[in-house]
Amino acid sequence: MTPTSAHSPPPAVRKHALDAGIQLRLVQGSGPAGRILHEDLDAYLQQGTAKASTAANPYAERNNEEQIPVIGMRRKIAQRMQDATRRAAHFSYVEEIDVTALDELRVHLNEKHGATRGKLTLLPFIVRAMVVALRDFPQINARYDDEAQVITRLGAVHVGVATQSDVGLMVPVVRHAEARSLWGNAEEIARLATAARNGKASRDELSGSTITLTSLGALGGIVSTPVLNLPEVAIVGVNRIVERPMVIKGQIVVRKMMNLSSSFDHRVVDGMDAAQFIQAIRGLLEQPASLFFGVRHVSDVEYHAADYRRRPWRLCGGDSSRPTGHPDHPGGRPGAGRHLPEHRLHPVQGLDPCGRTVPANHPPQPRLPTGH
Repeated sequence: MTPTSAHSPPPAVRKHALDAGIQLRLVQGSGPAGRILHEDLDAYLQQGTAKASTAANPYAERNNEEQIPVIGMRRKIAQRMQDATRRAAHFSYVEEIDVTALDELRVHLNEKHGATRGKLTLLPFIVRAMVVALRDFPQINARYDDEAQVITRLGAVHVGVATQSDVGLMVPVVRHAEARSLWGNAEEIARLATAARNGKASRDELSGSTITLTSLGALGGIVSTPVLNLPEVAIVGVNRIVERPMVIKGQIVVRKMMNLSSSFDHRVVDGMDAAQFIQAIRGLLEQPASLFFGVRHVSDVEYHAADYRRRPWRLCGGDSSRPTGHPDHPGGRPGAGRHLPEHRLHPVQGLDPCGRTVPANHPPQPRLPTGH
């Protein structure tokens, strides 16, 4: 007869389990060194009876309670969320964006390069739009030390990407997003998300962000009010994409629409600056080719939401209405005749939408009105 080991249940307990039809490997022991006792078998049987009763009668009363200690990562998350809502003067700004053209570009790039360079989601495009827009809104790419009363504006754009893991919400950081290509940001986002979900993200990878991007993907809802990741002063939230009928030039067309729900610290960021920052992101995403031009959306170009969609299109490369001497005039360099939106015809940094130099006699576009 084999003697009982220090960790195995005694013979009486094994017989009890055999008679009750219980597999000991499924029972959590409460005795010394995790040894299974008779009380553990009784508790296991009661638990099974309760589950069977609930399954047999879905309307049966349930009076069980479970107390879960808030410890470890969960406690840290709770403390940071509570601290952020107490200290920062949160305000949220929501804007809808037509991402039809953006999604078409994403699908096209994936079909052409996905097999060799990896599949693109919308997140790297949004990161790119944030990087470009922040050039003209440095007060948003900042950290606020409210104890020292010092605002630090940063040139580097370190984008925190909120990621759900088994232990709770984590925010790994894409460092120097401004210096990465579209696929570079996509690859880094995927790598960091995997590391965070597997619990392998390092301390350095989970700290040092200057602005945060949060998205629930298809579960993103219509509107959200994200909580700031202090000491940052802005967080951009991505809601889900839905197809909706929209009126464009008097015609009802189906477009892919997505909301950006963003929060800001009103102690540092004024409402007008926040609105213009999100409108700049909107302009970049609705005309995705502008994400890759050297053209900056400067702060003196104000985007009026209603007017933005209705702007006419001009022919780039063969429009006889352009001033004589303009590179797109028939007398100048011939072009392919591709259409570009009117709102990209302002001479920023001396370039036209085709990336060519705008001559001095080219009239500037009028300043657009801002609705308040």
